[in-house]
Amino acid sequence: MPRRDTKSTLYSDHSPDASMADPQDLLGIPYVTTGMVTNEADDSFGSTFLLCELPSTCYLDPATFFTVGAWGFDLIRIGTADEISALVGQAKSVGSLIQPVAAGDADYDRPLWQVLDLTEDPGGNIAIYAHAAGAATAAGQMRFRFVTIRNN
Repeated sequence: MPRRDTKSTLYSDHSPDASMADPQDLLGIPYVTTGMVTNEADDSFGSTFLLCELPSTCYLDPATFFTVGAWGFDLIRIGTADEISALVGQAKSVGSLIQPVAAGDADYDRPLWQVLDLTEDPGGNIAIYAHAAGAATAAGQMRFRFVTIRNN
């Protein structure tokens, strides 16, 4: 078998005289955003619930979750203002704990704007909403925690 010397994406060159990786690329700082949103029993289709705003270039950690067992809607739709299920789109009956990113999955090492399937980085922050995809079945609450990794 041939011997090969190669590098990770953190280095531009693997030769001994190459510069070290940029510390900014290596320094991933976790940020935790925890909250809860409440819906009323008479909320209807089209209602929106602002959860938080996140930097477009952050990475979602697998510790990100939504607890939806007490949410007053049968369908869970979490996304942007325009793309209502860009992050989560599923029936509540699938499970009461939703984790939109799993360790090692396709979205694990992509910035938020790519996870949301945007065509380009909008820069700045992206507002994340829960959307009513039908009439509420009851008043309820959704707890959430976004764990993001940021390099800047």
